[in-house]
Amino acid sequence: MKTKLFLTATLVLLGMSGNAQNKQLSPTKWGTNQEWGANQEFLSFDAKRAKHTLLPKFDSRERMQEFTAAASTLVDSTYNWDWDTLTNAWISTTNVLFTYDANGNQISVLSHIWYGGSWMNSWQGFNTYDANNNQTSWLSQIWGGGSWMNDWQYLRTYDANNNQTSWLSQIWTGSGWMDITQAFHTYDANNNQTSVLSQSWNGSSWVDDWQYLYTYDANNNETSGLYQSWNGSSWVNDWQYLYTYDANNNQTSGLSQSWNGSSWVNDWQSLYTYDANNNETNELDQIWNGSNWENYWEYLKTYDANNNETSELQQSWNGSNWERTDSMYHYYIAPASIANLMTQEHELVVYPNPFSSYTIIEFKNSKKEKHTLALYSSIGQLVRQIENISNEQIRIERGDLTKGAYFFQLQIGREIIGKSKVIIE
Repeated sequence: MKTKLFLTATLVLLGMSGNAQNKQLSPTKWGTNQEWGANQEFLSFDAKRAKHTLLPKFDSRERMQEFTAAASTLVDSTYNWDWDTLTNAWISTTNVLFTYDANGNQISVLSHIWYGGSWMNSWQGFNTYDANNNQTSWLSQIWGGGSWMNDWQYLRTYDANNNQTSWLSQIWTGSGWMDITQAFHTYDANNNQTSVLSQSWNGSSWVDDWQYLYTYDANNNETSGLYQSWNGSSWVNDWQYLYTYDANNNQTSGLSQSWNGSSWVNDWQSLYTYDANNNETNELDQIWNGSNWENYWEYLKTYDANNNETSELQQSWNGSNWERTDSMYHYYIAPASIANLMTQEHELVVYPNPFSSYTIIEFKNSKKEKHTLALYSSIGQLVRQIENISNEQIRIERGDLTKGAYFFQLQIGREIIGKSKVIIE
């Protein structure tokens, strides 16, 4: 298992890559209205500015999030804690549990909120896939009145090259599904998306809403994106993005411009730099004041020898200097299989498993290091904790534990050296 701990004031990023290509803020990256907003407001700098404005001054204790991932890097669960300034302690807030099929496709998502000392259902979602592992539907449900209720769903279609050709969004009315929006996608010979056309349901027919048009260079890098809205009789320019790349196809800039009725006007730009391994080390965001570019926001990133991002520093421009606003630190533990969760030095054996009265956990501890074992229920609630373990055997009595699946983790200090599941019959 692999666990990543992220300490951050407001923002937690998952699945970050060492390669910083493809940062276009366009419908290419966001397949549905729900995913990127019907009015695309986040694509404007006003939305970007609003996001940064909400960030408080840095306090590394404010939020902690744990991601538990299988050896295949699929995320099994996320747990969130907030720092309680009154009790000076971490307080559980939410968790999300994921399941996957044999092909690694996510088939379910279940979210809980922490309330009154236990986890309560919040929402859940279910995915379906075709024979080519393309997502064909997403169903979202919310918890209310002691049962699950339909909320909304998406239906998708694909061409022979597995390119998404359409999607349809619907909401649950209480008795049936009602159409909301649909979109159609086109592609070039290289399978680059060239257009997206979105339509809204007016109660009796589909009406054009907006479209997005793409262009690419010879290396299939997106060089521009044009957003147009429908005024009832023709398409009208709204805004556009222009992108540049280096010789390694890393995006070096992104320029946003708005249409004033007769010409394009600068809005904001992002400039990117990279290290020798093509890892993004700096992002500089600037706004246009009418005659010059002014600094606004900056991200500074570092990486380890394996090109894993180890830190991110965020800074805002106060008019003359950079002020630190937020930081993020990533800690990595090498993945292992379920069958052998420990390194050779800490070989792990669990028996009997399943068990009815007790189970024994054995591991090598030649250095006589102090270990801590934590046992969690299937919904993430801590039910047992044993500290200062220096021998090589731990006995867990069933006691008042009920039947079901439990998960334990063994750690030395902050390092989690093994995890596994035990079953009580």
